[in-house]
Amino acid sequence: MLDNSLNHLIKILIVSYFCDSIVINLKSAKMDIQAQKEIIIEQFKQVNDINLINAIKSMLDYAIKRDKDIYDIPDAHQQMVMERFAKVRKNPERLLDWDEAQNTM
Repeated sequence: MLDNSLNHLIKILIVSYFCDSIVINLKSAKMDIQAQKEIIIEQFKQVNDINLINAIKSMLDYAIKRDKDIYDIPDAHQQMVMERFAKVRKNPERLLDWDEAQNTM
C-alpha cells in the first residue's frame, strides 16, 4: 500500500515538474526574445542606409511568412494540450510507462 502511495506521489511530482518546466521555459524564452528585439530596434533606428533597410525589411517579411506557415498552431489545439496537462496533473495514474504503452501498439 505504501509503495503505491509513494509511486502515486512520485508521478504527481514528476508530472507537475514537467508541466511547470514547460511553462517556465516558454516564458523565459519569450522574455529573452523581447530583450533582443528591443536591442535590434534601437540599432535599426540608427541606420540610414536605404539598401540595408530594404534588406532587413525583406528578411523580416520572409521570416514572418515562414513562421506563420510553420508555427501556425490553432488556439483550439493549444487549448487541447493545456487541458490534457490539467487532466494529467489531476490524475497522474492515467499515464502509462513506456513499456506498457509500447506493448499496446
